[in-house]
Amino acid sequence: MGTVHHEPMMRSHREYLNRKNDIGAWDYTTNSKNLDRFFYDGMKRNKDYDNIVTIGMRGDGDVAMGKGDDAENMKTLSRVIDGQRRIIKDIYGTEDAVPQLWAIFTEVQRYYDAGFTVPDDVTLLFCDNNWGYIRRIGTDNERKRKGGLGMYYHIDMNGGPWNDRWVNTTTIPKLREQLNLAYRTGIDRIWIINVGDLKPKEVPIDFIMNYAWNPDAVKPGDEKTYLENFARSIFGEANAADIADIIAKYSKYNLIRKPEIQVPGIFNHDEMLHMDSLWTDLVEKNRAHKEPDKPRSKRCLLPTCLLSRRSKCYSSQNIQLCNYGRLIGNRFTDGKGRGTVRLLQHSDVQWQMERNDAGQPHRLHKMVNPR
Repeated sequence: MGTVHHEPMMRSHREYLNRKNDIGAWDYTTNSKNLDRFFYDGMKRNKDYDNIVTIGMRGDGDVAMGKGDDAENMKTLSRVIDGQRRIIKDIYGTEDAVPQLWAIFTEVQRYYDAGFTVPDDVTLLFCDNNWGYIRRIGTDNERKRKGGLGMYYHIDMNGGPWNDRWVNTTTIPKLREQLNLAYRTGIDRIWIINVGDLKPKEVPIDFIMNYAWNPDAVKPGDEKTYLENFARSIFGEANAADIADIIAKYSKYNLIRKPEIQVPGIFNHDEMLHMDSLWTDLVEKNRAHKEPDKPRSKRCLLPTCLLSRRSKCYSSQNIQLCNYGRLIGNRFTDGKGRGTVRLLQHSDVQWQMERNDAGQPHRLHKMVNPR
């Protein structure tokens, strides 16, 4: 067991917040004595357990330390790690008696690239870019380290510049590609995955656990088979292929435009209509397939697809329509994809979306005095 990248020495950040009045500032330059005691007590408490210990330090609450001066921050970080290693030696007998990692997260990678490093027995935990793309691969020299290399990877992100939390935006082909790139270049000692809420991330979590167990067993092109096996295990044989396709497209469409970044200007008019068509087709496919072998399981998919479609496409259409006429953002459908939005200044004007013969939205009609 261990703690996350910004929680050193087996201490959670919540523990610090609960004791902040007694401990003082989360600032090693001014409060090293109290922080060392806090770290010591955390290590002593957990001594009898199997631990992997995060060393190093960031600012209070998962932010950069200090005032932005990297050179000063590296001097402080060197003192922090020296103190933490002394504590480990005091409790365990030697500095390398327990597995340790140093998370090279966001600004910490600048320190590492500038030459800052940690003892050879410490695992270097490289991090992705917060959006599921690894920032670097292992070099020949790094792979020779006694502590090896690890990876901190997000399928859920809480922080700037945008959150990515409440729906799955991680496609299986992307996930296999990135994990494979890490594995093939020696980033294989430990993988820590930020998963967020478990239920919406069930598919990528399942894939990661299977892939980490045997990376060589999952080849490029096996992603479809994996999803079909996943769907089959839950929904039964009859609908496995259809449901696998729904799951694949659901995460793909979410990845194209993550829900949290649906802001004015992000969609142009044609893209808005195209995305609405894709989501409409996916929802209809979900509704149309036969009852699964396990009927209650059907509830797992439909609400999720509807939620993403409504939140992404409807809001995007309203944003675009507002650009045409300062519209109120209320859209009503008649079950066939047609919709109306009333103008704020002219309540007797409505817009209606027309679909072509293929069922795709392709034109907006302004209807004057529709009543």
